[in-house]
Amino acid sequence: MIYKRLGRTNLKVSVIGFGGGPLQVLDNEEAVSLITYGMKKGINIIDVDKVHKDNENKVGDALLSNRSKMFIMAKSFAQTKIEMNKAIKESLDKLKTNYIDIYQMHLVMDKKDLHKRLNGALVSLKKANKNGIIRFTGISGHHIPTLIEAIRTNEFDTALIPYNIGHTMAKDKLFDTAKSNNVGIISMKPLGGGMLIDPKFYGEEPFEKAKYMNAENALKFVLSNKKIACVLVGFNKKEHIDEAVKVGNKEVKITKKELSFMNKRVHNFLGDDYCRNCKYCLPCEGTNGQLEIDNVLKLYTYRVKYGYKIRPKIEYSELKVKADSCINCGKCVSKCPYNIPIPKRLKEAHKLLSITDSDLKEWAKGEMKNYNLDEIKRKFIEYYTLLFKNKAEIKECKDGIIQIKKELQDKDREIRNKNKMIAERDDDLKNKQKDLKKLDERAKRKERELRKIESDLRNREEELREINEKLNLKEKELYNIYNSKMYKYFVSNVWKVQRKVKRLLNK
Repeated sequence: MIYKRLGRTNLKVSVIGFGGGPLQVLDNEEAVSLITYGMKKGINIIDVDKVHKDNENKVGDALLSNRSKMFIMAKSFAQTKIEMNKAIKESLDKLKTNYIDIYQMHLVMDKKDLHKRLNGALVSLKKANKNGIIRFTGISGHHIPTLIEAIRTNEFDTALIPYNIGHTMAKDKLFDTAKSNNVGIISMKPLGGGMLIDPKFYGEEPFEKAKYMNAENALKFVLSNKKIACVLVGFNKKEHIDEAVKVGNKEVKITKKELSFMNKRVHNFLGDDYCRNCKYCLPCEGTNGQLEIDNVLKLYTYRVKYGYKIRPKIEYSELKVKADSCINCGKCVSKCPYNIPIPKRLKEAHKLLSITDSDLKEWAKGEMKNYNLDEIKRKFIEYYTLLFKNKAEIKECKDGIIQIKKELQDKDREIRNKNKMIAERDDDLKNKQKDLKKLDERAKRKERELRKIESDLRNREEELREINEKLNLKEKELYNIYNSKMYKYFVSNVWKVQRKVKRLLNK
């Protein structure tokens, strides 16, 4: 696998990256196995989003013991700080990691949307980067002028852009701007959302010219651009990984003549006015975003350009809103960078893709041709014989199941009884807790009363101490008076006067 430096992040990423979108059709075990297989083949970067809610969980389970071997790119539509904080936390929890390598502001629609997010979601991303939760900040979108303006702010380390043989609007100005700001470029939709490869619908043969439309040629075109560090490819099968890795295992070198030849092949096959799946026309304003214009036009391409008759009609019949709901407002035409007459094309698509009873009959006949009735009969007899031979074993298993069921019922009753006992004990404990609470409150009251008595005693002691000090002072004063000459003189004179009074009284 070839590895390239992803701009100023200095991350060495595999030129083939793992697009996480198609994981939605796999269960958890299949997804983990597929991601592990991709890592063994040298892929070291994976992109996940919040559109498919289980994909982050699947990636988290796959990387539990291999976190250091894979760079994770996550993204969110969040516009405000609060929304982005919530999105980052959810991603960390689901991915089962304490950091994310690149977190992107996803699908920035226009300059107004960009400016709103720069003052909202970006603030949260910067804070998360400062705290080490996010290593680098990225942006993704389909509107090239908006992406160019975002790169010029110098706030983003990476840009995820649409780029393929049919959609080269980013080729010059965006790449030059990214290079001057040292921003790493990652390509999405290398297969044009399915437009550039033969879908190989089971039971049907495409036109002869469709043979050139394959993943190898589409990937070679993207990787021939040296300004692209990595191309994200959606995988849901191991053979798809092998096909992409085969291209990524060697340096792609394509001359101008070969590029011109590739462009000519695609032009001759698809023409100029085919849908590039760039999503500029979305959402459909005439149907409040319910009509999936891109999917309708993709099925139209499969029917008209590739020549598939039945499968596109079946998939079209499964769409909730059909192309005949178009009110011909023309707003999608003004947004389309390739000047496709979308309302007219939708009208043609509805006419060509509406399924009929004859279509269903033809499809059923085609399906029946792919079945070998003799083989089905042989397998039926084989399975029936096997079932008959093992009838006794089946009965034994059935009896065993009944016995196990009975044991389970007994266990269930036992558990219910134990739960009842536990509930009663819980009630007793609650009552005891209430009594303890009352005793605790009473003890607290007594403690408060004791503290009050102690406080009163301390006050009394203080009063007694003051009285004692006063008595000591009085005693000292009396002592001083008693020992003074004046007191002695007074006492001696009093006695003399008393004796004279007595003599006078006797006389």
